[in-house]
Amino acid sequence: MKKLLFKIAAALWVAVLGSAPVVNADTQDQALGGGPGVVDRYRITCSAANGADTAGLAIQVKNNTPESPALSVQVYKGSVAANSTDAASGDTAFSPASYIARGNGSYFVAVDKAGTGALDYTLYYQCVTGQGAATDTAVSIRQDQ
Repeated sequence: MKKLLFKIAAALWVAVLGSAPVVNADTQDQALGGGPGVVDRYRITCSAANGADTAGLAIQVKNNTPESPALSVQVYKGSVAANSTDAASGDTAFSPASYIARGNGSYFVAVDKAGTGALDYTLYYQCVTGQGAATDTAVSIRQDQ
């Protein structure tokens, strides 16, 4: 059953967003402090829009600081989680897109880095229906390091 759900989520991801960065997404520009182990945490709440429920949350991250540690984003809801890493700091490319299909509700997101050194990043996130249409999205910062 888990393999089937994964295949459905992967097919939805490719059909909806392909391999390009998330378009028409919400963004959060933020910074991580220089110390090791710092983490920014968010709660992203997805809800129905125009009568259409959310199927899942798509997320990516971009490290905007040259010569800084690799930057990762994790998203989880319930027992399902996904991760994506932007290993090339300071370029214009985003990390590979991650998607989890857990419907309406709160998704929890963590952004961290693999080493010391402060950096600036952009978090892209979008709640979507099964057909790829955007649904209502609200974000709150839970921890800002």
